[in-house]
Amino acid sequence: MKYGVNNLKRNYSIQCIQRHHLIQFFSFGSKVYSEDLLNLIKNKNYSSFCELGAGRGTTTMYLAKYGYSDLTMVDLAEQGFEVAKYSFEKFKLSIPKMIIADVEKTNIKEESFDCIYNIGLLEHFDDPRPTLEESYRLLNKVGLIYMPIVPVQPQYKSFFQRLMFNPLSLIKNIIRSKSKENNINRTDYPRSFYAKICKEIGYKNIKCIPYNHIGKLIMMVQLRTNLLFLFINGIIILLKKERL
Repeated sequence: MKYGVNNLKRNYSIQCIQRHHLIQFFSFGSKVYSEDLLNLIKNKNYSSFCELGAGRGTTTMYLAKYGYSDLTMVDLAEQGFEVAKYSFEKFKLSIPKMIIADVEKTNIKEESFDCIYNIGLLEHFDDPRPTLEESYRLLNKVGLIYMPIVPVQPQYKSFFQRLMFNPLSLIKNIIRSKSKENNINRTDYPRSFYAKICKEIGYKNIKCIPYNHIGKLIMMVQLRTNLLFLFINGIIILLKKERL
């Protein structure tokens, strides 16, 4: 029997900003999700990890930073791997194993991983069952799956979230053309939909819960804002002393 599925549904989507092929390693959203994953696995004897639908591998970078070494990234887009390689080298981290494969059929040996994770993947599938079935096949018997889901949301919510946490992304979104190529499929299935599929597949200890990380993000913004004000006040004090 397989244990430990955490399909955590969240209401907010914070995107990483890619600039000159470099992932912003310490972007707000990535940091929050990665820290939550690290808290889930810190007391587990897990050694093998797979980011299924890895893209640029931001979460895998955090695991590498904290000393995890048996890391695998799986994705169909080779371009994302090129960005990931650049970023891992930039931060002097060991490059993980990268496998170009369909997340619904990876051809990887069954029960290969203690932990399988991704951020914002399942909501892009009209039918997420094949991906969850493949994850089940790849997961060790006492493994954990961590998959925060980013459902579609009203445009005004997306606007204010980008404005607050990622203004560069908002500007980019406004400037770029709204062509069909830019439209990304995003579903709005209730969490009961995912939990039902997981139960039918055979997962145990299923938790598909509302996951709102906005409070953590606000605290991080406040902390950085306070540090910025302290820095500015320090400069002002120094300038006043020089004038005296």
